[in-house]
Parts: sequence; structure tokens; C-alpha cells
Amino acid sequence: MLSFWSLRAILHHGAASSLPKATYRMALFAPFTLPISLCAMLFLALPVIYIPPRTGARSLLPVATLAAGFGFIILQGLIQALGNAGTLPALIAVMAPPALAFLLGGAWIVKMEER
Repeated sequence: MLSFWSLRAILHHGAASSLPKATYRMALFAPFTLPISLCAMLFLALPVIYIPPRTGARSLLPVATLAAGFGFIILQGLIQALGNAGTLPALIAVMAPPALAFLLGGAWIVKMEER
């Protein structure tokens, strides 16, 4: 793990580096979006509160929220790999997975509210 100053020296002052610059840009932006990603995971798990307590009825909602969280982790890894390769700009690669998770979670909650 490189410090902010080391990343800055590699990106702006031409310090020696063994990886592509896109990898260092991703390493620079990723810690700032970690709290946003954690909130997105919690937002995806939010529909579990719609399970009625003490009914004894089975619900597939916990399995669906686990699948949504797993899908978020896979999607985040794929998009960040594209960012590390330089295919996507680093800022888009870091911010796209949480944004998609918030959109999916919001649509899911609105759909459950309609019932």
C-alpha cells in the first residue's frame, strides 16, 4: 500500500513505478469511496426489514439480498479491473458500482412499497 505522497509522486512527478499509471489512479481514488460502497451494501440489504415478524412464513428475501450483495461484489471487482487496466477512467471505475447498487436498491424498495 502506497501513501498519498508516493502516489502523487508517481502520477505527477515521474517517480519510478512498475505498474501502469491507471493502477495508481485507482489506488488513489478507492479509499475515498469505501464508505460509499459500504452504504451501498447496507442499502441492498434493506429489503430484509420487509419480512413480517412472527408470521412463520418462509421468505426468499434474505437469499435475494445475499445474491444482490454477491452480485455487487462481483460487479465491483470487474469494473475495478477495467479501471486498473486503463480501459475505464479511474473515477468512473470507482464510482460506478456504488451508483448502480444505489439505483438497484432504490428500485427494489420502490417496487416493494407498491405492493
